Amino acid sequence: MDRSTSESPHTLGEARAFNFQNARRLAPWFAKGCAVAALWFWGLAAWQSAQPLPAGPAVFAGAWCALAALAFVGVIRWGNALDDRRHTWGAQALAFVTLGLGLALSVGLGVLDTTQAPDLVPFALWCTLSAGAVLMRPRAAAVWYATCGLALCVGVAWAPTQQATLGTWWFFGAAACAGGWGLSGLLWHRFSTESALRRSLETSQSELQLKQRELDRLVRQDGLTGLFNRNTFLELGRNELRRAQRQGSNTTVLLIDLDYFKRVNDTWGHPAGDAVLRHVAHTMVSNLRSTDLVGRLGGEEFIVLLPHTSAEMGRNIAEKLRHKLQHSEVFWENQRIAVTASIGMSCAKPTEALSMDALYLEADKALYLAKQRGRNRVM
Repeated sequence: MDRSTSESPHTLGEARAFNFQNARRLAPWFAKGCAVAALWFWGLAAWQSAQPLPAGPAVFAGAWCALAALAFVGVIRWGNALDDRRHTWGAQALAFVTLGLGLALSVGLGVLDTTQAPDLVPFALWCTLSAGAVLMRPRAAAVWYATCGLALCVGVAWAPTQQATLGTWWFFGAAACAGGWGLSGLLWHRFSTESALRRSLETSQSELQLKQRELDRLVRQDGLTGLFNRNTFLELGRNELRRAQRQGSNTTVLLIDLDYFKRVNDTWGHPAGDAVLRHVAHTMVSNLRSTDLVGRLGGEEFIVLLPHTSAEMGRNIAEKLRHKLQHSEVFWENQRIAVTASIGMSCAKPTEALSMDALYLEADKALYLAKQRGRNRVM
């Protein structure tokens, strides 16, 4: 794993959130453990008080455990009120508070028991568990396990009995710290690798979704004007026509063909023709209702479906579009390109039960008639 990847802001933020969730999940159980240990030590102290044995260290151990339990109650309350998305550093601090309390408990259980020799098992177990409880970068883990070793040395120095030599304690304590540090490094490497793969997968999925939406758009829309293409328009038009027949409303279709469009391409070139087509599409969309369907059939031919529109209303809308196009301005290389259109109109009443193909055919006949009668008109 690349170091820049394993220590990226995304990885560190995810690790803090993971630590925060772990601390909140384990806090109640650890608090209960501290309380049980406190009761056990206080009970041991009470028993030793009745025996010819010193009770001082056990009393101190019990006092510490009670303090740890109370402190952890505060940690739990803080953790429940903390939002890990807004306080990532606080979440990391909460995780290390958890580790610190656990370390003190493990050392206390091992070295402050006067009934037997100091025991490294709780300390070694906590070194192993802490590697999985809190995710740490290798350098941070090295500092933490060095702190664990120092805490163990201080605890041994205060232990009431030491039947084992300090050298043996240091050896096994160092082995426990080294094992915990190695496990912590392996877990961090696995977490950072999985985190990077997950982000890569999420990025790939997002890109795939964007490409899928773009593909859907290309399938349904005309690439030049952004209007519905022929197949999509006819499909939507059939659905709209059936809905109008069920609701008992009129439907009007306008077939629009630009006049002398070939001259535009021959005079100014196809880029100028594309600019004119985009201008016409924008003009129609800007002057129609949001419920109207607008499509490009191909070339310079457009089609409009007007739901809930009578023949009279449809003619008024068609004349409005024709007038807008005639008086609009399309400039190409500082020259104005005149735009006019011939419009054929057909209207279906709900009682006629006409199909979309029949409406299209009637509008096409009307458009042909408009061309014959001089263009730039509505028929």
